[in-house]
Amino acid sequence: GYGELSGDEYCSAIGETTIAAHSVATLINHNLYGGSMPPGAGPEYQLPEARWRTCFHDEYSGFARPKFRQAYEEFDVLGTQLEAGAVIEGGRKISEYDSMTYECDPRQEPKPLPPELRRAGAAQPGAAQQQKQADSNAEQYTGEMVAMPGGSFQMGDGSMEVGGEVYDLPNELPVHTVTVRPFNLGKYEVTFDQWDACVADGGCGGYRPDDGGWGRGNRPVTGVSWDDAQLYIDWLNGKTNGGYRLPSEAEWEYAARAGSTMEYSWGNDIGSNRANCRQYPDPDWGCGDRYEYMAPVGSFSANAWGLHDMHGNVWEWVQDCLNDSYASAPNDGSAWLSGDCRLRVARGGSWDNYANDLRSAYRVRFARSYRGNVIGFRLAQDN
Repeated sequence: GYGELSGDEYCSAIGETTIAAHSVATLINHNLYGGSMPPGAGPEYQLPEARWRTCFHDEYSGFARPKFRQAYEEFDVLGTQLEAGAVIEGGRKISEYDSMTYECDPRQEPKPLPPELRRAGAAQPGAAQQQKQADSNAEQYTGEMVAMPGGSFQMGDGSMEVGGEVYDLPNELPVHTVTVRPFNLGKYEVTFDQWDACVADGGCGGYRPDDGGWGRGNRPVTGVSWDDAQLYIDWLNGKTNGGYRLPSEAEWEYAARAGSTMEYSWGNDIGSNRANCRQYPDPDWGCGDRYEYMAPVGSFSANAWGLHDMHGNVWEWVQDCLNDSYASAPNDGSAWLSGDCRLRVARGGSWDNYANDLRSAYRVRFARSYRGNVIGFRLAQDN
């Protein structure tokens, strides 16, 4: 019912008000197809009876979104229907809302469509295809991301046995139930190749960590502090659709266990050649692997959830501040952002640690500025 109004004309006319979903659908279609639906482009985009807040512009499609991701970013505009009652805010489906405030910035003018997309019958790639391409572009910087299922687990342990002796570890207590929401986690640790791409693109503060003469390439990047990791993530989110971060400590342990309640994801014994840790003849202390220093990522078998090197190779920064026990720790899988935030937690053990330091529950602390050759990081992403 809004004819051939352009996006900025529509926004100027509406201002800040509440609009019906079918009107937004009309606006999407008119902007996508240069004022009218070309033949063969598919039925009008069907939105549920919901309301949206965003100005429908974007740098790559003719819309701009000052605050929230719009409908077509999540679903194919060429005829795909949203499930009944769904609303998307910030890219997430939410079923609890039936109306939202529409906020518009009329100063942003939509870009004109290329001529080939204005021709009759020309089809523009829908959101699903755009997202697939964006994901493909992102993977060169992120590596493969693996979907972690949501669920609950017992976090912590409190003791470890070495050579028949039991050692108490109060920083792993109390053992407590944590419920984790679905998220994505890097299949591998971030590599030197990925870090060097950031530096070459003008990111990461221009810092190029030393590889110690052991080689760069697909070895995990080391010599990066917690703050350095944040610089990489900031750069990465600017190059991609965003949502990348460090995992929380709870997410990390949940993923490392991969459904197991034992010391390691495969059992209570380190075994032989399952992980990379310090060379030591006693099987209670060493890993029986062939690497003297860090190994290329993926050199050892993945755990049950498809993740490599969660035990050993390099310590991995997590988002959390240091707390000396789990008393009052979050139970929802989120990062613990209070405590001594000058120190940050790292998990997983490294090539320079004994086997027991590689346990799923084992935790250490480092100054957030620490740039040792035993520490790197792995990416997480909101699902």
